[in-house]
Amino acid sequence: MPLQFFVSLLDLREHFIEPQHQQPNFIFGRYWTTANLQRLGFLYETQGRYAEAENSYRRMLATTEKGYGVKNSEVVPALNALSRLTSIQLRPNEAEALSRRAVAIADDSSSHEPGDLGASLSYLGLCHLGQSKYAEAETEFARALRAFEERSATDNFDYAMALVYSARLNVAQRKFSVADTYFRRRLVVLGKNNGADDPAVAATMRELASLYTEQNRDIEAELLYKRVLALQAKALGPTHFEVATTLEAYTVLLRKSDRDGEAAELAKRAMMIRDFASKGKN
Repeated sequence: MPLQFFVSLLDLREHFIEPQHQQPNFIFGRYWTTANLQRLGFLYETQGRYAEAENSYRRMLATTEKGYGVKNSEVVPALNALSRLTSIQLRPNEAEALSRRAVAIADDSSSHEPGDLGASLSYLGLCHLGQSKYAEAETEFARALRAFEERSATDNFDYAMALVYSARLNVAQRKFSVADTYFRRRLVVLGKNNGADDPAVAATMRELASLYTEQNRDIEAELLYKRVLALQAKALGPTHFEVATTLEAYTVLLRKSDRDGEAAELAKRAMMIRDFASKGKN
């Protein structure tokens, strides 16, 4: 749904509906608000609008804390979302504090969602990965995947994220064959849950193509880049910033293969897309 749709719904609830329902047991309305704050925050996050995403996630956290208590499992998704966002923004101390709080709540609660503990451990691992603490990251990612699998929670967003974080950890350590396995496991999960044409599938295939470039598997890498561009053009449109990211990654392969002319053309296309996107934001 369009981002403005969620903004309008939240404004409607906060100004006209919520004031009439202040009873402690008004759970459905509270759940409705937090769910849409989460969706709104994620939409902002995927657009790189991090300040607005953080505002949505913090409102989500405040709503759940007020409604359920600061140690209730209902606050875990908001803590995880904020941890992920602050990690992306290179704010490791904040991210780690949020994740440790989420892990403590999820590990202690008997009523949390099956994937809460795995997600919290995964984002704690992400904090360590961002600080190049590879041993700590590996430990938390292993615990996260085990928690998801033991609770049969392998069909959700956070499990797919744990797989890609594990892949990136192994890329950073140049354990390419292990990384390949994690990327492929993620593709299976995404394909099953979202469909083969989902943008997340294309983004994962792009990371796999980059891995193949590192391994000098140039023919396989180029085939993947072409598939990714076709998927993204269909799903997102030819001027989406994700297309620019793929074009830029593809140029690395082309320059490595001494195909500088083709690389220059793709770099030019990528620059035009980013200029177009920048003007759109303004």
